[in-house]
Amino acid sequence: MRLTSTRLVDFVQTVWKKKRRIPGLLTEGKHQKVALIQPLWKLTAVKWMIMEENNLDILDKPYLSKEAELRYMKDHNVRQQKHRELKEARDASRWLKHVYFTDQLEHLNVTKKWE
Repeated sequence: MRLTSTRLVDFVQTVWKKKRRIPGLLTEGKHQKVALIQPLWKLTAVKWMIMEENNLDILDKPYLSKEAELRYMKDHNVRQQKHRELKEARDASRWLKHVYFTDQLEHLNVTKKWE
């Protein structure tokens, strides 16, 4: 079978036809290609779901009772108040103390009589 020019053109057009280039993202838009879901993705999704379920179970059953939680908050507030006082005292110690002019001239008041 001889390939003439017309047969060659038909062969190229039918077999090696150029694919249409689609600009933009391949997974979005009018001509999107659907991504195949891979087994590893399914496995990771199941792992995340199990982890979330465990977290919800832990949060539904708290370790502390209501009374213990209230007592904890009172103790926490007391500790926080002490911390605040220590911080204010530390900040106050960094500032210079007030010096008055009368204190500076106090050494002149040795005697209060006229000469």
